[in-house]
Amino acid sequence: MAQQVAHEIKNPLTPMKLNLQHLERQLNVSGEEFQKMKPQIEKIAANMIGQIESLNKIASDFSKFAQPSDQEFKAVEINALLISVSELYAQEKQLEIVTALSPQKLWIMGAEDEIRRAFINLVKNAYEAMPDGGKIILKSATTSSKENVEISVQDYGEGIPEESRDKIFVPNFSTKSSGTGLGLAITKKIIQEHNGDISFTSTVGEGTIFTIKLPEKDASSN
Repeated sequence: MAQQVAHEIKNPLTPMKLNLQHLERQLNVSGEEFQKMKPQIEKIAANMIGQIESLNKIASDFSKFAQPSDQEFKAVEINALLISVSELYAQEKQLEIVTALSPQKLWIMGAEDEIRRAFINLVKNAYEAMPDGGKIILKSATTSSKENVEISVQDYGEGIPEESRDKIFVPNFSTKSSGTGLGLAITKKIIQEHNGDISFTSTVGEGTIFTIKLPEKDASSN
């Protein structure tokens, strides 16, 4: 599987190498020609800076994925966390985030920043599944057994092709042309570190629903 997934990813150093070679050719010119080519050289330099930043993000994400969480678990209220995540996208004109939250506060024990990152990854993934914009629905509830908090992130985007579904949480696999391919893998890792579970249902052309279940903390002990 690892070898198969690796073929999905282009070498991130290749465009940087090409830009360096191109820049080297541009610099081997006379002073007058250099002035004419200065805008193009500046463009190449800007592209290289962007590629370096992309590599830094890849390195950061790999480091995050490889290391266990060292954050202390505390009581976290899920509804407030979902509202804070939705507010991050309030200025996005092409995106509408609807919250359908439990009327009761829902508490878990966890690392708040980590859980927030998992939700942000899911919302970002949902947004990217709708190239022309659309609606995302965030829901929260208590399961019928009262043992778990259930959170869902629903989009009305492209859906996940059947052939990609068994690889969607695999590190480095991505159906997108950009990104590190670690967002959903990191999300699953975070949820598992919180003794939770993540799953999804998807219909091509109609959208996807990611569902997370996390052990509920007894509200009376807050």
